[in-house]
Amino acid sequence: MPIKSLFVPNQCLQGQDVPSHIIWEEMRYHYIQIKIPSLMSLKEIYNTSKGFWITEGDIIKVHQVEVDGYLGMVFSSSLFKDSSCDVQLEFSFVDEKGAEIEKAIRTIHMFRPDVVVEEVLPIIEISFLKKSVEGKIRMKNKGEGTAIVAIETPDESEIKKKLPKDVREFRSRFKEDLTEQLAKVQVNFPKYSQTLNEFLENLNDAFRLDEESISKEWASILERMKTWNTKATKVFEADEDFFYAFAEALAVTFLKNIQIITIFETFLNYLESIAHRKVILADPFEVLEVAPRPQNVLLKVVPIDLLGRMHEPIVLPLIQIRADKEGEIPLYELIEWMV
Repeated sequence: MPIKSLFVPNQCLQGQDVPSHIIWEEMRYHYIQIKIPSLMSLKEIYNTSKGFWITEGDIIKVHQVEVDGYLGMVFSSSLFKDSSCDVQLEFSFVDEKGAEIEKAIRTIHMFRPDVVVEEVLPIIEISFLKKSVEGKIRMKNKGEGTAIVAIETPDESEIKKKLPKDVREFRSRFKEDLTEQLAKVQVNFPKYSQTLNEFLENLNDAFRLDEESISKEWASILERMKTWNTKATKVFEADEDFFYAFAEALAVTFLKNIQIITIFETFLNYLESIAHRKVILADPFEVLEVAPRPQNVLLKVVPIDLLGRMHEPIVLPLIQIRADKEGEIPLYELIEWMV
């Protein structure tokens, strides 16, 4: 059989790059034709040169390859209307008369998360005494892909999300103690002052944004941290004593401040709340601070796929929170994820 191998993935997350290659032998052809779905496009092509291939809408024609017997491609995909669908790629070898010599079709299952609201009641009642929440928001991920879900409280919301009190205290003490520990390191290694100061600046910026809405600043901070990490790695490799001093400062600060039991219990409760629902909360530790009086909360749900791409936000109708006493309620406890 002239076509020896044809690789196309069986399934792919919508928006992800789709790799492909075809291998053949002993075949006389005029050109190779690849027909792709409308929401896919050619991103890269291998073993052919510019001028020997063209695109005509959803058709790619390759008239010559550099080494006969192989063609590699990478396709870009977009979001499809349906959260789950099957698409086809057609590969044909065509002769001078336009007749197909060989043809192969491959199907790709394209999927993505699809977070929807099933039910929102106007009132949520919280009882700290009974350890119960009545009137939970019912949501569901109808798609096949895992959804990372960020929950925001816009400016119009009377109650704003925040980190739990113990985590806020830990973070504050951690920053203070780490600054103190790194100051000692700086005394012994003054030539690395800039490296240490940049690390603290990036850490402070990350902590500052932690309680705010999802922001484009996150991307900037992550880029700065990557840049810092690249430069710091070279410094650490060149001076092991500095590396060990820096690592010791981090370890001492963590051991001095970590409240592992409280965080561990909270995380276990969160995991139980999302089990088998194809959902991951962006920050499972965020809470609402409620008072023993009616308060209004406005929530915006931002689904994010595993490529880090945000999907259409869902703004929920205004909800009244009624609690029997002042306290902190984790955001995940307000939501019931349906299977």
